[in-house]
Amino acid sequence: ANELRPEQAAWASLLAGAVVQTLTLMSGFMEAQEPAMNNEMHPGMWGIVSDARRWVLVHMFPGRDPILQKWPHGATVLELAGKKEVSLLLRCLQKLLAGDAGWVTGRSRPSADAAGTPPRSDAAATPH
Repeated sequence: ANELRPEQAAWASLLAGAVVQTLTLMSGFMEAQEPAMNNEMHPGMWGIVSDARRWVLVHMFPGRDPILQKWPHGATVLELAGKKEVSLLLRCLQKLLAGDAGWVTGRSRPSADAAGTPPRSDAAATPH
């Protein structure tokens, strides 16, 4: 009853494979930086997976399960369907690149604006 259309199955499969590759790379980077990564204050690593239209953010800490970030509408994939979604993506990426990930760790939470709030992290990733 909940079957994906062929084009949905294609992009879902592509992104799922890319998430697994991203997590593998992130694990390798973490092992190479092990002493620095074991610091409890370390913000972890971010992985950005995209096919240019759909965007997935993955957050990973050493010794813990990776986290798929949820976007304001509750989905783990942000589809760029218009200006509102592009604006949200750019604001979130700007915060990540500036090192302001407090909205993920719970240390701070920016106020909501007309286009929504940054993603929240409440779903564990289980790569298949």
